[in-house]
Amino acid sequence: MNVPGRRLKTLTLALVVACAAACVPRGDPPAGRRIVADRVSTPVGFIPSHGDGVTRVLMTRPGQDPSAVDLWVVSVDETGAPPAERLLAQNVVASFDAGPPRVSGQGSCGGTDGRGRLLISINDDSTGAIDLARIDPLTGDRLDLGPVQTCLFSASGQRLLAIQGVSSALYRPDDAVVPLDARIGLFVGEDLYYITTQQDFMRLAADGSSGLLASSITNFGSVISTDTGPALVVTRQTADQMSFQQSVLNLSTGQETPLPFLTNVGYSGYSLSSDGRWFVTFDRTTGASAFVDWRTGDQEPIALPHADPGQVTWRPGHDEAWFFTFSSQQPSLSIRRPGGFAVDLPVLPTVLADDRWFDSIFTADGAWWFSSPFPQGTSGDVLVGSADDPLGPRFQVAPPATVLSVYSLLADGRILVPTWTSSPDRNNLYAVDPRTGDTSVLGEQGLLLAVGQTRLLVNQHVVEHEGDLTVVQLAGGQTVLAPEFTVAAVTQPVGADRVAPGAPLAFSFVARFPSDYDGVWLTTVP
Repeated sequence: MNVPGRRLKTLTLALVVACAAACVPRGDPPAGRRIVADRVSTPVGFIPSHGDGVTRVLMTRPGQDPSAVDLWVVSVDETGAPPAERLLAQNVVASFDAGPPRVSGQGSCGGTDGRGRLLISINDDSTGAIDLARIDPLTGDRLDLGPVQTCLFSASGQRLLAIQGVSSALYRPDDAVVPLDARIGLFVGEDLYYITTQQDFMRLAADGSSGLLASSITNFGSVISTDTGPALVVTRQTADQMSFQQSVLNLSTGQETPLPFLTNVGYSGYSLSSDGRWFVTFDRTTGASAFVDWRTGDQEPIALPHADPGQVTWRPGHDEAWFFTFSSQQPSLSIRRPGGFAVDLPVLPTVLADDRWFDSIFTADGAWWFSSPFPQGTSGDVLVGSADDPLGPRFQVAPPATVLSVYSLLADGRILVPTWTSSPDRNNLYAVDPRTGDTSVLGEQGLLLAVGQTRLLVNQHVVEHEGDLTVVQLAGGQTVLAPEFTVAAVTQPVGADRVAPGAPLAFSFVARFPSDYDGVWLTTVP
């Protein structure tokens, strides 16, 4: 069919107008109040409340560097005054973390300290280095810490150890800086324990006193609770350079108890029970394994069906060691307890990551364990069963042939698993009761944004990264807060509840074509 040129242009324009009209939101606006009117701002977190009636939302906007963003805070007064914006930093590394302080842990730097100040990684335009800055979001005051590799917070978040290769600095609550020769460190409460470049193991107490605890220490780990206070497993290298000797060092009394075994690089090892009493030792050269009570030195040989013990993990909250292999040809699981308990199963355990990104074959409470339906089943299938009854029934966690993301343990005892088949931003949310195998769908074709005690925050029915912002009640029922064009959303936790009723919630709404609803909105969780 031949269409005249003018008629073709008119028809094309009509189609464009119709498409635009279909891609602009109609009807009621999103829930809450629009606090920023643009199409580029993204909420990334909240500043903790200061009791002054002001809600402060952190948001990012594109920076000059495509790999970085500019960080802003927008303050919203409950009186209804116009929102106020403040630029906090430019060239912030895009993987910005607005979460709580990483207490007593090692890893990349980020989060907030105990006074609500942000630790932010910033790309230095002149050198290309990634430097760390501490910024007060209320005042904008900034302290540049330089190229920091590892950060550790004390339990209160008031003390910060910043490790920069062979040099380190302790930032105290009064903002004084204490230079330290700290190669690695660990906070136990407010006290800092660290190893110097000369392998001296030091304590710097919260009151400022310091002292040498042990010498020739190459590493430490595994904090143990004892009747007389916390203890650490410390490591020394022996004369042959390939063997290491561990000791349990009581941090309160200074008493050091050598463990009655050596560990050899690549050949032997140990694993500590969750109550800090028992070690499992194994020597891959001989196949010998044993339980060791470090307080008494008593040893109990462990008989296993295979010379290679495979991997070993302690069941959380139990004096129970699970030895397993991941071989799909001949899987094995052996469960042992001090005192002689033994169970052997031809089962293939499966490691899953929880929403803390902690990998294990167990749920965090040790009540349930994951496995694969060997020898039947589709590759990638996961079963869950009672760790109290490993020979008992096991149930499918998610539909066959789906890709599992991290799971969450819900407050009602169910296990929530986002799964997808074609796109990782279009998940179906399955909640399985590990006691019965009963399964329900709590969300469709979207992203799980936050898990609360009674509610979930989900962006459903996602198309090209935009979806329906929905609050899902675990007891049943859903509330759509912003239909079709939600891009991102964050909540302000209340205690341990990330989706508490009445908690502030910020989200960005960007229609396919510019609309009067575009921008960052602030509302509360229904």
